[in-house]
Amino acid sequence: MFCAVKIKEDEKGIGAFLKWLFNPEIPKPERINILSAAPFLYLEISKRQCGKDFEKLAEILGPCSRYILPCGDIEIPDNAYVKKYKPVVFPSIMLLNSAEKILKSRRYDKSKYSIALADKNARFCTFAESFVELASVIVVFTDNDYAYSRLAEDIFERYGASLIIRKSESLEFNCDFTVLPEENCIIEKRGDSYKKITGATFNLPREYEALTPGQTDKLSFASALYELCSVKKLGSLCYSSFCESETEEKGLNVLTTGRF
Repeated sequence: MFCAVKIKEDEKGIGAFLKWLFNPEIPKPERINILSAAPFLYLEISKRQCGKDFEKLAEILGPCSRYILPCGDIEIPDNAYVKKYKPVVFPSIMLLNSAEKILKSRRYDKSKYSIALADKNARFCTFAESFVELASVIVVFTDNDYAYSRLAEDIFERYGASLIIRKSESLEFNCDFTVLPEENCIIEKRGDSYKKITGATFNLPREYEALTPGQTDKLSFASALYELCSVKKLGSLCYSSFCESETEEKGLNVLTTGRF
């Protein structure tokens, strides 16, 4: 469970000060229910009510204080009593879905095509299998040989296809299509040049769009619904638009430019 928090400016004047001094109100978070999923919380609170370093806010929210989704541009320092929620896997899943959709929409010679997947910790094994029917060569760059060795055996038995496993540190862009889910980008090789494709915008289903708290980052909200509220329906979403850039650098470095 997470909490979307809107922090309001403190009321001005002596009346507001005396009210706070003698009868401080403690706001209560509102529970927002989601069909067939866990709920989340929404709270409106003033700066004064949050307390120094957000300790009062942490008392109000309890365990949810570790998963704060700010409504607006709220600075939460590292030493605060609450923690700002950051997406973990959802943006990567959207990129993987998008990569598959892009290739399925194209007409090309699959018998001469190669796809690479950068998956250092083997978090996206199930997606590697979806690429098998889209290329003749599938290369995975990972540090978890064990997880992918078992998958490679299964893919060979089921499809007669080979899955090439390499160490993450040997990552290179020699394949036609390299998917880097944790960097939110795809590197497409075109002769001696490369095109970098980065996920930009996406559309939430209406029922979840209507629940979005005002001024909340859309990607963070969707990620929190998927990761913390188990709204698994969102696991099939793709990006609806992309940012593309061309480069002729063979030593292309993308590992610090697309990360969330």
